[in-house]
Amino acid sequence: MKNPFKKPNQVNSTKASGSEIVASRIGAFINSIQRRWAAWMAAKSEGLSLRTQWVALTVFCILTAASCIYLIRSALQPKPISMVSVDRIKMPVQSAQVPHKRPIISAQEYEKLKTYRLYMDSLARSPTGRPQYDQFRKQHPGLLDSIRTIEQLYQSQLNQ
Repeated sequence: MKNPFKKPNQVNSTKASGSEIVASRIGAFINSIQRRWAAWMAAKSEGLSLRTQWVALTVFCILTAASCIYLIRSALQPKPISMVSVDRIKMPVQSAQVPHKRPIISAQEYEKLKTYRLYMDSLARSPTGRPQYDQFRKQHPGLLDSIRTIEQLYQSQLNQ
């Protein structure tokens, strides 16, 4: 009669790869550590009376249940929302007294930009220059906006 609990012999035709061998050795190492731990614990608890074992088990279960209840309760409690406060930034005295500010652009550069902008405006208004203007805007998107922004910065620089 065959033993129903015996594993049948398996013929493994493929060789195990290096990572499989390493993984099986790590698993065997962990299994041996678990067995030694269980044997050590069994040897330590062998000398205890049945009543002491029941008390230790009860204390362990109560502590474990209490920690689980604490974790569940703390996870379900609403947390207070902390708001980020925005305070006024105070400038240090040393940096507030800047002796001389360098201009953003010079007057000559401003005149060149102004002349260029006027040229582009005249191209946009004339029927023969309109195709050139449209092609330029396609090739350099945002350049005219940047020129306008620089002119505004120059004007604000003059007002200070």
